[in-house]
Amino acid sequence: MKLHFQTKLIAILATALIATCLCRSTVFAQAEAEAKTKAEARAEATAEKPAKAAKKDDAKPDYSRKSNRFTEVFAPVADLMKASTVRVLAGEEQVSLGTIIDENGLILTKASELKRNLSCGIGDEIFPAEVIGIHPETDLALLKIEIKSEALKPIVWSSEPGIDLGKWVVSPKANSEDQAAIGVISTAQLRQIKPSRPFIGIEMKDAKTGIRITKVVNKSPADYSGLLVGDVIFQLDDQPIKNRIELFKALGQYDADDRVTIMVTRFEKEVEIRLTLAEADKLSPSSQRSNQQNSMGSRLSRRRKDFPKAIQHDSMLQSDTCGGPLLDLSGNAIGINIARAGRVASYALPVEVVLPIVKELKTGKLAPTVVNKAKIEVIKTDLAKLKDQLEALPQKQAKLNIQVNAEIARKQEAKASLAALEKLVEERKARLAEIEKRSGGLRKELNTIRKKLRSGRKSTSRLEEQLERLKTGSSR
Repeated sequence: MKLHFQTKLIAILATALIATCLCRSTVFAQAEAEAKTKAEARAEATAEKPAKAAKKDDAKPDYSRKSNRFTEVFAPVADLMKASTVRVLAGEEQVSLGTIIDENGLILTKASELKRNLSCGIGDEIFPAEVIGIHPETDLALLKIEIKSEALKPIVWSSEPGIDLGKWVVSPKANSEDQAAIGVISTAQLRQIKPSRPFIGIEMKDAKTGIRITKVVNKSPADYSGLLVGDVIFQLDDQPIKNRIELFKALGQYDADDRVTIMVTRFEKEVEIRLTLAEADKLSPSSQRSNQQNSMGSRLSRRRKDFPKAIQHDSMLQSDTCGGPLLDLSGNAIGINIARAGRVASYALPVEVVLPIVKELKTGKLAPTVVNKAKIEVIKTDLAKLKDQLEALPQKQAKLNIQVNAEIARKQEAKASLAALEKLVEERKARLAEIEKRSGGLRKELNTIRKKLRSGRKSTSRLEEQLERLKTGSSR
């Protein structure tokens, strides 16, 4: 039976291998036919390169995704993609890629990577960019640049529904030696990427009146907000906290980046702490090892969780190459790359999710100030409180300086008094030593006098007896 099972298993594996080879041969043949002219031109250019470069490429097998033969197959798709992709810059730093979606200068990109001083790079030219709208649920942002319409080539969206497991896909890799990142779709269905747990940044244990902080994680919300080891948390916003279970349940109602108020007892006084929750997958000690393994060979995206639907593929992206299109071999965009999530996992939002959001973003109703209005108001309120506290601090500081100076003066007076007392004590000790010395001499003299007195008394007694005998005529 064991031999029969092994024979059957080998037959299944062989069948799967043959099917895979046939599938890949068909894909290569189709793509190579489309790229024949382009490939020949590139082959001539490659032949003129120095021998050293040729030797370097010879070391790569033909089936490697970085080999010339392999990348040449996808060259036509890469050229189409390149014309519809821009570099999104914050100052001089590339933070993401952008996908041109129409001739009016509208560009789709990844929102969470955006910073100040935005611009878009097209070839050697740089154009200032304005954020028209953001969509927090999908992390998409719409940018606008001023440029002649004929200079832009919008991306062509795929009209074919669904995804195919093992299908070849192509992504742009701006500022890279490779023209494109080649990968395959890793799942047969769209995935819902669940959000990361919110994280405060503490280790704790139950206490009588809440939970006591036993450790504050470095560079965590707890660290930045001023929570201390020994603090006892008894309230999160308006929810009483009696133990760790209640804290976990309360945190489950929030998302990362939410602002919360934590009430703690510190040295028998109640203290209010305001902080912004972080993602547990990024900062919790239990996730550090996993993050290190996942980030090997790539830079993971700041936001890589919490997407309604996503295509998972294995293209080697970086955090600053998300926001560009994900193309099939026909050169049509089947989605927008939205996150580098792991060592072999990248996510793209499918067309069916992207297109309705693009319509919303174009209306201007999702401008950052509108979308973030509630959070902006909360932060403004916190800033106003902090400013009031800061304005009151100089007066408190002045009062404290007076008190401190008075305490210093009293301390100096006490030191002077102590020094005087110590000097007096030393004088008294010296005088006492002198008295002791004189007293010792007097005691010796007194003892001598006592001895003389005893001796004189004895002599007096004998003389009196002798006198008495003489008076009475006694011989003795």
